[in-house]
Amino acid sequence: MNNKPLLAFIGVGNMGNPMALNLINAEYSVTVFDKDKTKTLNLQAAGANVGDSLSSTVQNADVVMVSLPGPPEVAQVMLGNNGVLSYLKQGVTIIDTTTSSVELIKQLVEESSKKNIDYLEAPVTNAVDFAALGRLSIFIGGSLTAFEKHKPIFEVIGEKIFHVGKAGNGATVKLLTNLLW
Repeated sequence: MNNKPLLAFIGVGNMGNPMALNLINAEYSVTVFDKDKTKTLNLQAAGANVGDSLSSTVQNADVVMVSLPGPPEVAQVMLGNNGVLSYLKQGVTIIDTTTSSVELIKQLVEESSKKNIDYLEAPVTNAVDFAALGRLSIFIGGSLTAFEKHKPIFEVIGEKIFHVGKAGNGATVKLLTNLLW
């Protein structure tokens, strides 16, 4: 029997799609959601379930992964009316691969902790080609315990995986690497 956590993946565009596909290929049970349903077609063909709404996508998930264009979209999806946080059960972990703002991350961590939900920020670097190969660099900020628990997920999508301390540090390190490039 597969003891892997049930995954929900929100945002399966340029970066999210290959990450979700790698997780499906690694035999995770994945339910995907994107406002553009055409972006889910290849994932459904590979074995993913497709959620009809945010609530149906995350309702049974153990881990909710997010890959969105930026902080405004993350805020809307997570905190907005009928946002993801309103649907999650206690004990779920959120892994947000979006490059976000430190302020928003702190807000999301605070709101998540009220429901006993772990929030791991995990911005990724490298191009779409590396996402398809599972060779992303990932800077994870948040609970070390949650990071260790879900390290196998990170190992599917990434090659260089760094736990960089508290939530907010991942965004800081990612933005610094962007400046160096």
